Amino acid sequence: MATPSYYVGTDTNNALPFPVDGAIEHFYIGRLGGELTASSLGFDAEAARALPSDQVYGYWNLGGPAHSARSAVQTAVAWGAAQAEAAVKAHHENPLVGGKTLFLDTEAGNGGWGSDVAINRQVMAGALYRLAQTPGMVPGVYVAPRFWTESFGTTEWIPGTAFVLYLAGTTCPNNAATAMAQWATLPAVGGMRPMIWQYHVSECVGAAQDWDVTPYNGFIGGIWHPTPIVVPISQIDLVRLRAQIRVVVGDLQQVVETLAAIANDPKR
Repeated sequence: MATPSYYVGTDTNNALPFPVDGAIEHFYIGRLGGELTASSLGFDAEAARALPSDQVYGYWNLGGPAHSARSAVQTAVAWGAAQAEAAVKAHHENPLVGGKTLFLDTEAGNGGWGSDVAINRQVMAGALYRLAQTPGMVPGVYVAPRFWTESFGTTEWIPGTAFVLYLAGTTCPNNAATAMAQWATLPAVGGMRPMIWQYHVSECVGAAQDWDVTPYNGFIGGIWHPTPIVVPISQIDLVRLRAQIRVVVGDLQQVVETLAAIANDPKR
């Protein structure tokens, strides 16, 4: 059988089989809870059991800084970190979830997200950093470009921790092949290129049909990895960088010569 040029999956409550094109479902992403509370609501155990555990991933609803579950004495960074800790705990306690990339679902419906860009950024940065500190865990973010811009000021804001971008929305193709033909048009967000695209959602047809596609077989082995944007370097910066490298090389050469002289000193 030929290797497919793309891989398809579903999320939340979508049951197998994959609803279009007779495609084989390669991965499933289910809700593990939100804020500080684990929950099975939004997790399709039947869909999860139909796949190897390392092709089953989890996502966690990330609440904003004004969420009612946040303690009055908790900083925004600590609030984000606390949610990430709860997500990790729920991930470890669900035997059906073997995928090590854990996605922070970031959208207005989770509550607590306001217009204060600076404090919103602190919540996201705290959550991502905490996920990245968990051995074997890779942080991911599910978000629409519009919401990222509204909450964090610009799609170009980089939170300081690399993450797997699970992009929501933008258009509604009715099959994976059409979606893949549009892949090159997807925007980067937060310094990351899309790794997964939720290209068809319930709003498209008025039914619970959230379909995902990716050209990357990162689910094999139970992990997707972040794909940062490659920022072009200017000629001026390149000249400066080369000059700095020459200085460092010169310094290292002097160190080598000094060590050699010490080693050959007859007085030693």
